[in-house]
Amino acid sequence: MEERTTEVVFKKETVGKLLSLFFKDEKTKVSGDAVILMAEMLKIFVEEAARRSQKQAAAEDCDVVDIEHFEKILPQLYNSNFKISSTLLSHFLPVPNIQIAADLNALKK
Repeated sequence: MEERTTEVVFKKETVGKLLSLFFKDEKTKVSGDAVILMAEMLKIFVEEAARRSQKQAAAEDCDVVDIEHFEKILPQLYNSNFKISSTLLSHFLPVPNIQIAADLNALKK
């Protein structure tokens, strides 16, 4: 199977709008740090989905990853460590973890 490397990138504006869709109060705002953190989490999730789909296709001796391969790995993603907890989504501000704050600063650079 041909290996391509394409970086996954999410626009901050898009992530911010997606997050705001889940707020009950229209006045709720999303900080820039929260958007950066969520964009990074989405990037990791999508990259992992792509990797697992590729492995599934290879296991079936397919040269092309198809939607069926993706559908087969969805339960793995849901049950894996990449499951985004509702606690994290509902309490991402303020971020009490100093390591996460340090990671955010590294992402801004």
